[in-house]
Amino acid sequence: MLELLKDKDFQIRLAAVHGLKAMKSDAPEFVPALAVMARDAENRWLAVSVLHEIAPASSFARLLETLQADKIVGPALRRLDKAGKDPSSVIRGLLRDLKDADVKVSRGAAEALEQVVLILPPEDCLTLKKQAVLPQSRRLCPR
Repeated sequence: MLELLKDKDFQIRLAAVHGLKAMKSDAPEFVPALAVMARDAENRWLAVSVLHEIAPASSFARLLETLQADKIVGPALRRLDKAGKDPSSVIRGLLRDLKDADVKVSRGAAEALEQVVLILPPEDCLTLKKQAVLPQSRRLCPR
């Protein structure tokens, strides 16, 4: 199964992810491989979808660590390191940084927020509504 997750063919990687979802309780041994898979932006959503199912208690924290190592969004997320691994705190910190006068900081926060939204566990998606993420980002990034 590990080799299938690394296959160059997207359809094979997709089938492997579906297989892991079906295995659910027998799949925790694949969590480290899925965390590695999540490093690649192209495969991130595949890894996220299965991680939330097979390791729901640790999936967000593990995926956040993966993003903190990313060259593009890592700096913005590492700046929030004091926020911890709580989705609500991370989003609140990124929203604060979106308003920063330094364009580099605000742009980094926007890119990081986009990736954090992708890794949110389903039960934490209400956080986006509670913190009015979309209205705030629209005000900060007018068309």
